[in-house]
Amino acid sequence: MRSSSNSLSRFDVLIFPGGRAHKQADALGEEGRRAVKEFIRSGGGYVGICAGAFLASAQYKWSLGFVNTRTLHGDREMPGIGIRSMADRGPGSVQIELTPEGRSIFGDRSGPLDISFSGGPVFPGPMRDDLPPCIPLAHYSTELANYTPQRGTMIGTPAIFAAPFGAGRVISISPHPETTKGAEFLVRLAVLATARTRANEPQPHAQAAPAPPTR
Repeated sequence: MRSSSNSLSRFDVLIFPGGRAHKQADALGEEGRRAVKEFIRSGGGYVGICAGAFLASAQYKWSLGFVNTRTLHGDREMPGIGIRSMADRGPGSVQIELTPEGRSIFGDRSGPLDISFSGGPVFPGPMRDDLPPCIPLAHYSTELANYTPQRGTMIGTPAIFAAPFGAGRVISISPHPETTKGAEFLVRLAVLATARTRANEPQPHAQAAPAPPTR
């Protein structure tokens, strides 16, 4: 996607799905990344799922850097196995629980929610001093771990969070509600919660711009 911010002005929300975050960043290019940031800064919405959540983080040189979070990454010596990535957890099912702020967006649902996970980011804490803090909307109450050093590093971390950026709103989702039967509503409500609001204009439907293809 080589585009200017003007081409995004007709949309309310950008959705970046799963895949490979660095390939999404490469497909956007430097100009496209600037356009996305300007779109959010001027009042647009952003929903990032798995790779899209990595892309929104402040962790990498290629990421958009508009949410104040780092991601758990890096290689470690795994006892008896060798060097492996801390992000290598594999696919599976985990449980998340909504926070009070999350229930205000997604509904008053008590108890854990089973949801698919496939290598999404683990957010251990803030990254920068020049960005506002993120607001957890759901936490992981269970985890996936392939290696001993990973155990205990996922439980209690945000599975979903919200963050402001300029006049815009961001929701980052680490797991995959869109592929989980019964959890798809999380994506729909995240889109509605982040959608641009234009003064004096009716808003019957939020319009979501598709993410660029990966390559």
